[in-house]
Amino acid sequence: MRRLPLIVRSPWRHGAIRAALGALALAAGAWTALSAGPPVTAQETAQTQFALDLQISDGRPCETIDELAVIDIGETVEVAVCVINTPEPVAAVTYTLFYDDRVILAPNVGKCDGRFGEEEGDVPAPEESLDCNPDANAGATTFGGADLGDGWDCSSEGLVEPWGHRDTLTGEAFNGACISYAGPYRLPPTGAVGVVTFQGVAAGRAPVVPAIVSLAGSETLTELGSCLPASTPPPMHCRGGVISVRPAEGGSEGSDNGDRRWIALVAVGAAVVAGIAGLGVVALRRRRAGPAAP
Repeated sequence: MRRLPLIVRSPWRHGAIRAALGALALAAGAWTALSAGPPVTAQETAQTQFALDLQISDGRPCETIDELAVIDIGETVEVAVCVINTPEPVAAVTYTLFYDDRVILAPNVGKCDGRFGEEEGDVPAPEESLDCNPDANAGATTFGGADLGDGWDCSSEGLVEPWGHRDTLTGEAFNGACISYAGPYRLPPTGAVGVVTFQGVAAGRAPVVPAIVSLAGSETLTELGSCLPASTPPPMHCRGGVISVRPAEGGSEGSDNGDRRWIALVAVGAAVVAGIAGLGVVALRRRRAGPAAP
């Protein structure tokens, strides 16, 4: 059986304690996401942030952060995954968005289905991994005035893939551990690292909560921040949002009674996936440093 690379394997051994602590904070943050606030202009703060912009139809993702989207059953909405006021260009980014898959769903695209190559040829090539769901701001489709740059790969060299949904405890969209070893890097301090497409499947309110596990800078090769307070760098301000799905004509309004259950599932999911924090930085440093001396 093919072994997964370090960026996928190691976290289960090294990140368990940190992930468990971070899961508690992430669960608490989910409560905040249930009451999305008014739009906020990215330039209103100098702090590095990670945020979701749920209104990008104006063609300017991440300029104004809208934390609420309202759609109908069967309708889709594009959600920009934003970094705000980063001190240097981004060279690696890995994130998972948790969401209530009873209300919304992020459809998988092609080979990007989270099955880890169960069948021969099932894992996308590096160039294919850029245009999945989540869709990196590189490759065939880009978003906003500037993309991530050149040389990007979201497949860990063909061994893992992004996915929008897997059969897990709750919905999770994973961007596939995107990294560029050489650049050039073009994303400005505020911009979209990717876009996730969600579809309404039932009436209700669905929080979407980001769990960023690696955001590395291209100049210092250090982690710029994390949504997990137990991580080494200072925690970033991480903001999710809410997608509200209107009922079909004559249908029920839906219910928020399951929110407590959903938040508990987010905590469990965070404990499982959040251990990969910082590994993108390690991989970037090792590639830049070259082979070790004998």
